[in-house]
Amino acid sequence: MFVKVLERAAAERGALKERIAALTETVAETTGRPPENVHITFEPAAEGRQSFGGRLVE
Repeated sequence: MFVKVLERAAAERGALKERIAALTETVAETTGRPPENVHITFEPAAEGRQSFGGRLVE
């Protein structure tokens, strides 16, 4: 299972490790897959490069 995450700003490394662990566990439980089969990619920060409904994320 591959998961992509897009956020306004990049998380600090320590916080990112905690979020990866929590997200991996949640996805694994929700999909019934083992955690070792959950792969997460955090996309570059969306701020200044992503828009929703014609509005730039700032």
